[in-house]
Amino acid sequence: MIHVSVTISPIKNVEGRIIGASKIERDITKGKQAQETQALLIGEMRHRVNNPFAVTNALVGMIARSVKTPQEMAAAIQARLAALNRAHELTRPSLINTEAEPSQIMLSTLIRAILALRTPATRNVSTSRDVTC
Repeated sequence: MIHVSVTISPIKNVEGRIIGASKIERDITKGKQAQETQALLIGEMRHRVNNPFAVTNALVGMIARSVKTPQEMAAAIQARLAALNRAHELTRPSLINTEAEPSQIMLSTLIRAILALRTPATRNVSTSRDVTC
């Protein structure tokens, strides 16, 4: 099955009476596939762009319930974003280089980095990479 664009035009005689029709069909399958691919990529991009905003919004809401001053708010947001970045860095090598064997980290290291998002003392979380065999 292919996608086509059809144009039908009347054929008239010298008196202006319709005596037939002219039909032109154009294969637009590749254009349709390109549109579908573009829509898929735009949807994926929208999803990926919205994710950091959703995470940041959730962090700000969570922090706002436990701080009293703007300075505490700023420090807590910075600390939690840094903890989120550390957790991301622990998983990033396997996401970037899919051909290389993914580096393994100890699950406890990743869990500590993730839990640092929920605790005020996020600056004390270890950033070392523990390798398992």
